[in-house]
Amino acid sequence: MDKRFLTMLACLTLQFSAIYAQKVESLPPQIHRDCGLDDMMDRVYKLHPEILEKQKNSERNYQAAFLKPKEPAWRGAAAVVTIPVVVHVMYLPGTSVGTGENISTAQIEAGIQHLTQAFRKQTAAYAGVGRNANIAGVDVELEFCLAKRDPSGNATNGINRVATALSNLNIASGSTDEINLKNLSRWDTERYLNVWLVKDICSGTSCGTAGFAYLSGAHGQPYDGVVNEASFFGSTADNSKVHIHEVGHYFNLYHTFGSGALSCTNSNCLTDGDRVCDTPPDASSSAVSCGAAQNSCTTDGDDTDSRNPYRSTTLGGLGDQGDNYENYMDYGFQSCQTTYTANQKTRMRAALDGDRVLLKTSLGCQPVSTAALAYFSDTGGSINESVATTAIDCRKYTDFNIPILLAATSTSAVTVNLAIGASTTASNTADFLLTTPSVLIAAGATSGNATLRIFNDKAVETSENIVLNISSATAGVATYNNSYTFTILDNDNMPSGGRPILYTTDFSSATGWNSSAFTAFAANKFTIGANGGSCTTGNSLYVTNNLTSKPNTYSNVDDWPLFYRSINAVGYTGLQARFDYKIGGNSINAYGLVSANPTSGGNIFTNYTLTPDNNVSCASSYVFSLQNTFDNANFDFGFAFRTISGVAAANPSLTIDNLEISANATPISSSIVSTSEYLGPNSTVNFSTASGALLATIENLSNHNYGCTTVEIDRAGTATVVNAGKTFTAKTFKVTPTTNNAAGQHRITLYYAGNEVSGWAGATGASTSAMSIFKSSGSIASATAITEGVSPTANGFGTATAFSATFNTGFSGFAVANSTVLAVDLLSFDGKKDNKSVKLFWKTASEKNNDFFLIEKSIDGQIFEPMTKIISQGISNDILSYETLDANPSVGMNYYRLKSVDKSGIIATSKVVGIAFIEKLKMTVFPNPTRDAKINVALTSDREGNVDFEIIDMVGKTVKVTRQGVVNGLNTITFEGLDISRGVYFIRAKQNNVSADVVRFVKM
Repeated sequence: MDKRFLTMLACLTLQFSAIYAQKVESLPPQIHRDCGLDDMMDRVYKLHPEILEKQKNSERNYQAAFLKPKEPAWRGAAAVVTIPVVVHVMYLPGTSVGTGENISTAQIEAGIQHLTQAFRKQTAAYAGVGRNANIAGVDVELEFCLAKRDPSGNATNGINRVATALSNLNIASGSTDEINLKNLSRWDTERYLNVWLVKDICSGTSCGTAGFAYLSGAHGQPYDGVVNEASFFGSTADNSKVHIHEVGHYFNLYHTFGSGALSCTNSNCLTDGDRVCDTPPDASSSAVSCGAAQNSCTTDGDDTDSRNPYRSTTLGGLGDQGDNYENYMDYGFQSCQTTYTANQKTRMRAALDGDRVLLKTSLGCQPVSTAALAYFSDTGGSINESVATTAIDCRKYTDFNIPILLAATSTSAVTVNLAIGASTTASNTADFLLTTPSVLIAAGATSGNATLRIFNDKAVETSENIVLNISSATAGVATYNNSYTFTILDNDNMPSGGRPILYTTDFSSATGWNSSAFTAFAANKFTIGANGGSCTTGNSLYVTNNLTSKPNTYSNVDDWPLFYRSINAVGYTGLQARFDYKIGGNSINAYGLVSANPTSGGNIFTNYTLTPDNNVSCASSYVFSLQNTFDNANFDFGFAFRTISGVAAANPSLTIDNLEISANATPISSSIVSTSEYLGPNSTVNFSTASGALLATIENLSNHNYGCTTVEIDRAGTATVVNAGKTFTAKTFKVTPTTNNAAGQHRITLYYAGNEVSGWAGATGASTSAMSIFKSSGSIASATAITEGVSPTANGFGTATAFSATFNTGFSGFAVANSTVLAVDLLSFDGKKDNKSVKLFWKTASEKNNDFFLIEKSIDGQIFEPMTKIISQGISNDILSYETLDANPSVGMNYYRLKSVDKSGIIATSKVVGIAFIEKLKMTVFPNPTRDAKINVALTSDREGNVDFEIIDMVGKTVKVTRQGVVNGLNTITFEGLDISRGVYFIRAKQNNVSADVVRFVKM
């Protein structure tokens, strides 16, 4: 899919998005119109079902998180949030400020004041008391300001005036006036409430519409915001209720009245009508005189749930009540409208905490400081390391500029100093470099750039963060945007001996998939459901002409619906898609489709016809091979379906199930070759040729930076070669880092092809279980002495074998040979729990010039540390027994291995023994919720030692990390000075490798 297609979709979305309109009670009766909500939404949902799904998801989140049988106590006191508003006054050319639709600044300020008064339940005019005894108007705790800071950080009064003929707006179906108007003046719709004031909304028609808005699912879209006729904005307190009504829609409120036959339905007050329980069912959109009685629905008590206040009096409810036409979301006379209800507040706050959450962190209401304070232009960014293409040492890099701004022009040069934050997870010098620890902004300038150099290496990593803080500036540091989090996305994968599965789905859900069409008004759509029929299990993907009931039928029109998702195949070749499919009829064209990365500027889609493409009852495990142009790439893969206009439909349509996308196994190199990669601290790097043939994988288990490291196959073949008295495989390896570390611990995996292993086994008569990895100080191929041998883990790698072992003596020559003739003949090595200790014991049948034994310990089975040194008998032909004690085993798993060292320094390593110590760590937090800047933790531990605590917020950001000493038994630990805002947080604790259950607490 190329950019042209994305643009086409965007235009369609803007043209057919739903309009929520409000009629005006002061208009003459003959031109009263309904708001058009149902008709517009029906049209939108048919054209763009993804909008319907997003709105349904918002409803599900609202119901699940906020309307529980008993709300959490902390919900009762929501924080007051101020919403930044930008008002775009769109006036007809030649209209002076203060006349007509080009209303004065004072009138705009009055409209904002009226809005705040309504949402904060302020002044007599907005007392908020409804007619029904149970409906007391509430303080929504939302305030509004005219923006003081624009999206670029400049000072503003929050008002933009634009002369345009589009002030006479036409919102008739098919008109592009609305988006053309908004394109003339728009601020960031994620962080500002945009309000467009026009002269007339229904130019050329008499629709009686004075304003419209969009539900919260539209947040951030170019069309998002509120449109009002200027004459109703701030002119009087009652006229401003047009705007108050539309902002209610903006925060996800529906009209209090329903539509059609379902108007009075009340089987579930959370999902029927306006989805609000404390507004009674209402089927009337007519204006009612203040104080008059009207009861258009008598179904108030149909919902017997305790959340419905209108359930029957026998169930403790209020019984049937009259319409609440005093509500801001009704069509009662505006002079009567005084009320938002408690449940309406819950809906609006849910929208603010959900779809519209970025409004809460907007800086729009913060005045621009007159001091030249320094701050980042944004709070974060990200980059995939694959974009780094400039060669340096054995890596590639790219430089990323991060703008630093001054809040005001400085008369002298400003020096801004940067520091790398403690929560940085990327490795300095290995993953990145901060090439500008100080940024100089010249006198008279207002910006400069910090530069991060991002490296592209072969280390297999998760996404890593770099946190930059403005530590100081000669003109001062702003209290906002003074920290910047940059994420490095990795593009490397671990090798696989089989066909690695890059993606698989049984279409139980549509997560990650996109649905669209080449044609503007597609009658047929892809859907996921249980109506796939034979050849499918559970849900499947198929084409339907009715998204409501989802039959497996399509319409005979010229259609081409699409269903696709992104696939990351970086590092993989030989891509194949395997799936089950069936097709009915013989008059359609069904296509499997793939697309290059949209940024590459290629064709919209590269299409492939399925074979066969008609009357297929069940093609099971159909294999579709992708072009090699998609090797090592991010691309879109999916399905298209073509019907032909006028040809009778023959059902069922195209059905897909059990999709699997796989790639070739990683090839093994068997030639004399060398390759160099950067081996940084605690990194795992695959060494392979330019064509992808694998030599070795090295996991650096230390903080040592080896720098550019060369792995070479310095001898090749399938036979055996004797070196230093041992029978080695012909293929040998040599590892040469830029900076070696003789005590550096690492785990190395050597890859041997099937014939290289079988050649050695055939010549020696031994199995792979008798093989060990040996080291020499230089190349094994020319070695006269062996420095160390370790019994490896041997795993199948397709037809090859991967030999892995851990060493702590740096890098040198490596190869596989038969197990060494030990200086000791080891009969056994084992261990067992002894109360709170571990007893380790071993026996030797003979010892020949042995020097000592070394017991090494690990808590993960990978990184071993020396624990105890035991002097051996040295020379003996008798069975000797040894034992030692680990008096302080770690909680969880403990791993031990025995090394015997002879007097010439040759080392032999035993098998690994694992002993488990399962203990408990219990934790509670009090008080919970808390209003203070401290919490207390009650923690029970089975042993004395250090416990690591971490406090994280709802989005996973770490806000505090600390280590505290504890004793055996109950401990009470107080965390003071917690400078955290209101919200939900989590605290977790870990002692050694045992974790307590994560505990949730609330800061009020």
